Amino acid sequence: MPAPARLVPPAVRLAVLALTALLALLAIAAAPAGAAPWSAPEEVSIPGGSASWSKVGIDAAGNATAVWTRSDGLHLLAQVAERPLGGSWGAPIDLSPPSGNAESPTLAVGPAGDVVVAWKQRLAGSEAIEVSYKPAGGSWGAPEALEFGAAVVETPAVAIDAAGDAAVIWRQGVGGNHVILATSKPANGSWQAPVAISSSALNAEAPDVAMSASGTAAAVWQSSSGATSVAESNYLPLGGSWTGEEAISVPATVTEPPHVVANPATGAFTAIWSRSGTGLVAEVASRPASGGWQAPEQISTPALEAHAPVVAVDSAGDAVAAWYRFDGSVGSVEGAVLAAGGAWASPVRMSPVGAEAEAPQVAMSPAGTARAVWSGWNESTHNYQLRTTSLLPNHTWQASKLLSLEVEEAYGPHVALDHSGHSVVVWNGEVPLGAEIKSSFRDDATSLVVTRAGSGTVTSVPAGIDCGSTCTAAFQEESTVTLTPKADAGSSFAGWSGACSGTGACTVTIGEDPSSVGAEFVSTPAPQPAPATAQAPPLKTVPACTSKRVEVIHWSVRRGIHLHRITVLLGGAIYKRLPGRARSTTISLLGRPRGAVAVRIVGLAAHGHRYAAMRSYHPCVANGSHHKFGNAVLKG
Repeated sequence: MPAPARLVPPAVRLAVLALTALLALLAIAAAPAGAAPWSAPEEVSIPGGSASWSKVGIDAAGNATAVWTRSDGLHLLAQVAERPLGGSWGAPIDLSPPSGNAESPTLAVGPAGDVVVAWKQRLAGSEAIEVSYKPAGGSWGAPEALEFGAAVVETPAVAIDAAGDAAVIWRQGVGGNHVILATSKPANGSWQAPVAISSSALNAEAPDVAMSASGTAAAVWQSSSGATSVAESNYLPLGGSWTGEEAISVPATVTEPPHVVANPATGAFTAIWSRSGTGLVAEVASRPASGGWQAPEQISTPALEAHAPVVAVDSAGDAVAAWYRFDGSVGSVEGAVLAAGGAWASPVRMSPVGAEAEAPQVAMSPAGTARAVWSGWNESTHNYQLRTTSLLPNHTWQASKLLSLEVEEAYGPHVALDHSGHSVVVWNGEVPLGAEIKSSFRDDATSLVVTRAGSGTVTSVPAGIDCGSTCTAAFQEESTVTLTPKADAGSSFAGWSGACSGTGACTVTIGEDPSSVGAEFVSTPAPQPAPATAQAPPLKTVPACTSKRVEVIHWSVRRGIHLHRITVLLGGAIYKRLPGRARSTTISLLGRPRGAVAVRIVGLAAHGHRYAAMRSYHPCVANGSHHKFGNAVLKG
């Protein structure tokens, strides 16, 4: 990784320390304004003394490890501290021996929790690269010297894979030039003898290395021959040897140190650097898992200076890059975004307009959460402060937020994300008692809480809320979530409350703070049964007789009703069918016994409606008289 820049002028720093001492009591409990998801800055190193050069890594479960150097008054020590997800930083542990000086510590944390730390150990008359390894769930091993007694060793870089295999590379003087040396270690084995992976014919410096989850590795560095310089690389296949150095940039008058990262899923590598061209341009190149390095692509603003570029990628192949941009009068942080399968978007300013900003760092989770941090000058308080921004779902950067305390000097940030998007930042902070390592954490997402009243469920798009049972879920900041209600049988949806209102669609834009939505369902009355059709009273029977009559019956139809067909039923059975214009007919009662006979006339209209009239006829009665059917009016 590129070294964190410390660009505070000494005179300014002393002035800030004086101001800090006056305001310390007011600032000690202050939290950075507008940064609610981030925890308040907390100390990682022991208060007092002089701590610097901090780096941080995080495993897939969110457990963080930080490394830095701190003076004990006589020597510089490499120290580490660990923080479990949801917990606090543990007490610092000395990794380097209490003799000589430890410099330029760096670390790599594997997904399972394996950690490797390397640093330069300066001894009397000689220098060494030392390393300490901690297996997942284990303890820190004693420091081991990978290269001892060299006249000059510089800037180690480390990487680790998903199985815990590790690699370390560094710069070392050989003859009149410097070469890049490399060594590796299987998770349960020992460090191999170092090998040179760059040519001694060129002067190599500023190495960086990355490992894929499967164990392949790519190293990059800057090589120069005096008049020109170039970015170079070497590749380590799984179970094999380094394949040989190759140039990945075109020769240029100036080439700044390259930075390399691995895609956590595919094994592809991406490198970024700056070189002189039209101004100082940032270029990026990729190496697929099954191929060689592709041609580099310029991604910075032409004709401006792009310094110290960094890059990060996710499992899908999305990428973010950032660099320090100088336009001739003021420096700022600029960046670009790559959507998987597409092209790099045009660069945009990430830091506030008009404010000096520098030393950006970026990181991405495998799922695509991206953060950027940098140090920026605040003209009103005359100090450097830390700012941060996050990549929104539409691949644009949100407005930056203050991360450090306003009255404290903050510089040299470093950021890491776990597989779930939990983020950790460490930085160097100047305080009245000296220099300390500070830290802040945040979750990837913000909670959305649904409160349900009554009988029904609420679901969300994207998935997460199914309330019913799951009424709280976390969603990425600035994303939109649509809630849909569904009433149970016997209930209806009455409306929203909280972040939504009314009874229509509920769409919530997730902010920094948790959002809450109420959903109310109310009971609805059970449907009433349709009124029963009135039945004719039971027919009264009379003593038997034998009828010999044939009767003529008549009926009429109400105005406005036009019948298509008429059916005459006698005693419940169809007796005859007539055209709709008929208004009379004859019925034969010959041979029927004594008692009422029901005569029913049913008319069918052309539009499907039915109309009916019914009368009872007595074929024979005691006095021998007979009743005519009469005029039955058909009605609905």
